[in-house]
Amino acid sequence: MAGLLLGALFALGALTPSFLLVFFPPRKRPGQLPASEGPLTAMEYAGRAGCLLVCCFSGDIFTPHFGPLFWLSLALLAVYWLLWVRFFLGGRNFRLLYAPLGPLPIPMAVLPVCLFEVMALWGRSIGLALVALVLALGHVPASWRIAQALKHLPD
Repeated sequence: MAGLLLGALFALGALTPSFLLVFFPPRKRPGQLPASEGPLTAMEYAGRAGCLLVCCFSGDIFTPHFGPLFWLSLALLAVYWLLWVRFFLGGRNFRLLYAPLGPLPIPMAVLPVCLFEVMALWGRSIGLALVALVLALGHVPASWRIAQALKHLPD
């Protein structure tokens, strides 16, 4: 039971900040951004839902031992949350959702995917690995397109 709770907490920790955008939308969103492509959007949403469902309903796969995969998952989640803090403290500027972090060009797209893939290893879950891959195939290219477009638009 503790492992099920851990999986659910990590999944909600990774997905909840995105839902905050409904109530606290970004500011200064440029109008000339590329439109979302249907298949990418569908894969992104299916991946998000799949990750949440697998983490919350796969039974006790996330054993509550504090091994390296737990700590790596926790570190990825902490950095992701720090990026959300950066977004909110930065006045919810749209560009901060796609701003690089060191050598990582789109960390707010890549970190949740990495988190779910590490959790798939931790929980030995092929199902989670597959739905995280679906999330990656939708979320990362869509975010990349926006990040590239933002480079060519004035602030």
